[in-house]
Amino acid sequence: MPEQAQAVPLSASLAAVLKEAGWDLSDAPPERPPWHGRAACRGKGNDAFFPATDDRRPSAQKAYAQALMYCRACPVINECRRAGQHEMFGLWGGLSPSQRKRSGPHQAQEVPGHLWHQGRAATA
Repeated sequence: MPEQAQAVPLSASLAAVLKEAGWDLSDAPPERPPWHGRAACRGKGNDAFFPATDDRRPSAQKAYAQALMYCRACPVINECRRAGQHEMFGLWGGLSPSQRKRSGPHQAQEVPGHLWHQGRAATA
């Protein structure tokens, strides 16, 4: 049986690849903003938030539905939405890439917490 590789945070592995490729990361921002520590998804893994397929496919929709359970209860949903407003991949602040694209390049709209807790995140 092959030895299992130890899980390495994506940011650390990406930084290693970029450094190996010759990128200068001396001016790189801190690894994680302070609000990450309060996120409901912290420690839950990336699979549901970053499915390896087009976000409109049924398998991605199923993954996003699982991830939204965390987003709906998250105390930092608005910070996450702002941070991910220009990201091309993954669920950020309860929005998929296609939802972010439809909402346009304007400032990320904040969602009142009571809407998340009532399950209306997709319509807010």
